[in-house]
Amino acid sequence: MRRRAFIPDPPGRLEGRALLSGAAGAAHGPVALSGIGLGVTLSRVRADFEEFSASGDLSRLKTQLQQLAGGIPFGKVDGLGERINAILARMQQDIVVGKPHPVARAHQGVASAIKADVKARIADGSVHVKD
Repeated sequence: MRRRAFIPDPPGRLEGRALLSGAAGAAHGPVALSGIGLGVTLSRVRADFEEFSASGDLSRLKTQLQQLAGGIPFGKVDGLGERINAILARMQQDIVVGKPHPVARAHQGVASAIKADVKARIADGSVHVKD
């Protein structure tokens, strides 16, 4: 019995298939995010800033907030971590300059960035909030 020889597909054909599969988007519909989970995330943001106020450990605050950003659906894709880092850098500058309430302003900025990110994803249909 003769075996058939392997003949690879031309490169263009394979690349076209990869492009189509990547452009298709989410295969299973929108990601479900619980309202309670979002509330817990925002509570943890508040607790992390309170801990920073007591300890002054900026690297720990950055690590904790990056972990929270990773838990937000599409947070990494949307650049939520970079926005949080920019807010923390501005907070650090405000502390050095002596502006009033830099930590409270940074907390509000991070919470607003998370809410805006989730709200934008809800608007485009890739995330829905379940009860």
